[in-house]
Amino acid sequence: EADYRALHALVREKPLGALLARDATFVPPVRTGHALETSSVLGPFLGLSCFPSDRRVPEACFPSFSAPDVEGGTSSLRLSLQVVHMALKSIATELLKNAEAKEHFFRLVAAACSLNMQRAQQYFPHAETQRLVYALEPNREEAPQLPVSTSSDGFMINLGAALLQLCEPFTAPGSPHAAKIDSTYLLDPPP
Repeated sequence: EADYRALHALVREKPLGALLARDATFVPPVRTGHALETSSVLGPFLGLSCFPSDRRVPEACFPSFSAPDVEGGTSSLRLSLQVVHMALKSIATELLKNAEAKEHFFRLVAAACSLNMQRAQQYFPHAETQRLVYALEPNREEAPQLPVSTSSDGFMINLGAALLQLCEPFTAPGSPHAAKIDSTYLLDPPP
């Protein structure tokens, strides 16, 4: 949580936020979603996840599969993710308020979408389910091949959650702000 607060304090200062957004590692010139996540400045912040990439994570969160332990672990993970999502929304809000950082943030979102198109393929969710089941019970399942070309589940979910939270003021029924939205903005190539 302290890392998110530090990043928020940094981007809240407009000159520093603009400097960060203009840095070559904010939207690095990469060819895969995985590379974007691992080399982007915001990658580690967006990539934090409760999905087990390491066998020790589910073992720590769910010491046993009894109903109370599963419920307690699930509640703890949900609360932690809510804190992460609120922090990411605050960071994104500050970047969007900064005229010099706004376009760079949109480029990061566009890059995340275009470099992770493979995730939309029909087999991808099945492969991810296999990976999660294997992480929970490695003795019962064959180790799945991990897709190394796409960003992690956590990266995509956290980015999506932050974007959805940013949309809340515009999604209220009858909101006058909704008419101001250009729904094709992210589809246009950058100038």
